[in-house]
Amino acid sequence: MSMKFGTLALGLLCLSNEAHAYSYISAWGHPLVKADGHHTFEVNRTMHPEYANMAFDAGLAFNMNSSNAYVDVVMDDDFTTAVRNGESEIRFTRPTNFVMLCGPNAGACAINEYNANPSDPNTSNLLIQMISSDLIFPGAEMEGELVGRYNRTTDLRQLWGYNGAFRPSTNTFLHEMGHAFALGHEARLYSVMGRDWTHTTANGFTTQPSIGSDSARGLNLLYGAFNEGTMEDLEVSHWKYAGMASGAYSVHSRTDAFPVINAGTGLLGPGGGLDPAYNAVNDVPRGMQIVYETTVENNGAREHEVEVQWVMSPTQYIDDTDTVVGTTRIRIRPGNPLTVTSPPIPVPAEAGVTRFVGARVDPGNWIFENNNSNNDTWLYALRSY
Repeated sequence: MSMKFGTLALGLLCLSNEAHAYSYISAWGHPLVKADGHHTFEVNRTMHPEYANMAFDAGLAFNMNSSNAYVDVVMDDDFTTAVRNGESEIRFTRPTNFVMLCGPNAGACAINEYNANPSDPNTSNLLIQMISSDLIFPGAEMEGELVGRYNRTTDLRQLWGYNGAFRPSTNTFLHEMGHAFALGHEARLYSVMGRDWTHTTANGFTTQPSIGSDSARGLNLLYGAFNEGTMEDLEVSHWKYAGMASGAYSVHSRTDAFPVINAGTGLLGPGGGLDPAYNAVNDVPRGMQIVYETTVENNGAREHEVEVQWVMSPTQYIDDTDTVVGTTRIRIRPGNPLTVTSPPIPVPAEAGVTRFVGARVDPGNWIFENNNSNNDTWLYALRSY
């Protein structure tokens, strides 16, 4: 298969969406893109090596996107870093420096450098383009130490979205790399350009972040589709869009489950009160019918009609050995996350049995994807009585 190698002080810049779902950073009606669609991010050599590993993880994840935009992540060729010096650099800096660069309420930021001041009315007739982008994160007071909220673990039990202690570093790096390629914050869709730490898929206890369909669509429109649009990726998640937070970020919540209160009419109750936590087992009556939700994303460049399969599994890891209990056929476009509902699914009839309800997208592998490992997720754990 073909492969690629390889917040933000907005000031008076504006975020535009025009006819697209994604937002981009613009001035005078033009997106402020990186003309060659490429950043070489240089990692500060004075940082703890684990911070550098976070950056390398994120570079690999970003380059799975379906556009021509790509990054290289390398160690800096010197021991100094500075913003807007013509180089795209990554650093975890001491708290006082971080607040000066990013502000007191930021979790991280991207500081972009342009060939002219986009806020100056005298530049309105110029083709303004990005030169470099510096990604800044809060780190230790002393250089070389490892502290802070970020962690490169993919064990969901340790991460914010699942009541853990750490913000997943790859998710936030993907958010800031989005800014480095002129993507703005997103408040209208399930998106990594919103609250990034809950934009992920999970199977078993392992999470897998991605750039997501909204951001991938933006990158495709700004930089073109890679290899004539042949780079495909579908993913399924137990997170969904839940509204907007201050600062124009999308908020995400866990997908829902609803009891069918009248099986003859298919009428749904107002919410089953089921607990979606990874360590929660919900006691439910045998035979009750429940409708589940999952979010499907098309991170590629082409529209597809695909099957979503609903399964019962004895474990939290969902795969092709699980029992199929329903199917839903959907048509999904790039850039539009779709929260899908299952047909009514009965709780197992045998008392005391614990089963995990899961969802799988394109279980027959009809779409040739560059990544199939994000096609399965668990939704809820049930124990019948």
